[in-house]
Amino acid sequence: MDTTTERKMPRGNSGATILTTPSDTELVIARSFGAPPELVFAAWTEPRHVKRWWGPHGFVTTLCEIDLRVGGAFRIEMRGPDGTIYPIDGTYREITRPSRLVYDEIFGCLGRPDLSSVVTVSFTRIAAGTDVTVHTACMSREHRDGLIEVGVERGWSETFERLSGYLPEMEIKK
Repeated sequence: MDTTTERKMPRGNSGATILTTPSDTELVIARSFGAPPELVFAAWTEPRHVKRWWGPHGFVTTLCEIDLRVGGAFRIEMRGPDGTIYPIDGTYREITRPSRLVYDEIFGCLGRPDLSSVVTVSFTRIAAGTDVTVHTACMSREHRDGLIEVGVERGWSETFERLSGYLPEMEIKK
């Protein structure tokens, strides 16, 4: 995928998910949600919520541990439809509630614990709710391409669809 690629993925409740590759080592995924940043941030950072929407269709989040503080760790494990467990581990570098998270991440699906990314998630207030942008800085082009090859595009699109469907439930329970 070259550095000018931008693709829209299937439409969900609040808009299309867009993947871009601004450089050889970066992935950017973006989507708008019809909920305020405070709610989207809570969905992203509270284990009881993350367990309800994290992962592509057919995946179940079996473990979600979040120590939401700078230097705190998180671990998420998803079980795929075939029973395979996909771990994600990370450590928070920056937390600006409710607008930004920065963390180191190791996506276990690649089978390379030495490949960590720096992920910045921005939650930007817009008139209709929140723009979420997930910027992943990879260690190399091969690392970025590996993420693309294992399906990060489809995975994020489906995960964002699930989040979009879950946010109205959170609003009702407030």
